[in-house]
Amino acid sequence: MVPYVNGAVMRLTRFGVLPQRFIDAAWALLQLAVLLSLAARLGDREGGLVAGAILLLSFIWAENLVLGNTFSLAGLFLSLAAWSFGAIERPGRRVLAMLLFGALAAGCRLSMLPFPFLLAASVVWKEKRLAFATWTALGAAGSLALVYGPFFLADTPNTLFWNLTFHLSTALERRGIVPVWEALLVCPAALLVIPLGLAGALRTRADSSDQVRALRWLLAASSLTIALNLAVKAPYGGYIAPAVGVLVVSAVLLARRASTHVRAVTLLCLASGIAGTALVQAAFSPSSLEDLARAAAFLRARTKPGALVATTVPEVAIDADREVLPGLDMGKFGLTEEMPEDRALRLKMATPASLEQAFRGGQISAIVLSQSRNWNFGWSAPSLKLTSPAALARLRRALDDGWRVAYANDRYVVLLPR
Repeated sequence: MVPYVNGAVMRLTRFGVLPQRFIDAAWALLQLAVLLSLAARLGDREGGLVAGAILLLSFIWAENLVLGNTFSLAGLFLSLAAWSFGAIERPGRRVLAMLLFGALAAGCRLSMLPFPFLLAASVVWKEKRLAFATWTALGAAGSLALVYGPFFLADTPNTLFWNLTFHLSTALERRGIVPVWEALLVCPAALLVIPLGLAGALRTRADSSDQVRALRWLLAASSLTIALNLAVKAPYGGYIAPAVGVLVVSAVLLARRASTHVRAVTLLCLASGIAGTALVQAAFSPSSLEDLARAAAFLRARTKPGALVATTVPEVAIDADREVLPGLDMGKFGLTEEMPEDRALRLKMATPASLEQAFRGGQISAIVLSQSRNWNFGWSAPSLKLTSPAALARLRRALDDGWRVAYANDRYVVLLPR
């Protein structure tokens, strides 16, 4: 979903990293507005402002939303699903709206799918009617068909590979405790806010009002979605960013509702946000855009319009208005040793053999690599196992034989023919 939505907006400006970051910032601000509206609809406008302040003080969360990836739009759709669950009164309309927005969130990032299904299950459990359960199941299937159907009809193999195979092939191993630490850095205030929210959920368990019940389920669904995102191989803390907003809002509102000392809880939550900001510094680096602009300017000056570029960092070629070598559309995830060349080409990937041929064949005008060496054909998709030493050696020889370093900065290296 994200390339099509953001790409449509960028038709009004230009296609590039900076416009995409501005667009993602707009989605992030809309997400905050939806969450504030949700808090007001659940009877605690002040609690929504407290949660919003905590999120704004979570600079790494904000950074993840504006990097130009899938997190921001997924978070917006997820917040709209949460709003539908907490603000729409009629069960049928609530479930349909929630499932549609949840499917759109999953269309941006598949790992957000547990969130709407858990909330839908809670409504079905409350209604306890077979007809309603059937209606909900049909609504879930219809929402997913509406979001994913056009992609399956247009290109079933690519849709299946990049949405299922690519992710599931890496889902059975972990990076140890590193993802948990990274997740805490995304929103350090969660160390305090989540326990307060859980305590609030326990203290209000006798409260059967729709508002409190919605908050408990929103906290449970966002928490479980986050846990599942941290249970796969090689996750990063940023993977939880789309669900953090709902988590913080539901936790703060539950903590305030359950306490007889609302002001004290409010000040404690705000203090945790301020402390988290002081202790954890985001890696904002304006020089990253400057390095990109300089590398793109050099590439633009030294190649002709429409020139073909082999690159593990496609943003440079795109910013220079040059064509990316077919097969490297996914950049650092574009190399595979795990399938025949014809299937790799069908899935818009490259093999070591096809890359070596491109390096030696004369059809490309430049090669742009990253200064992060493992990004440069260092792993094979979809397993992300290390590329074989023999394949890397062949590619290195092809580079040494026909290419020279013509430009480099802290992030990018541009090679031109010898």
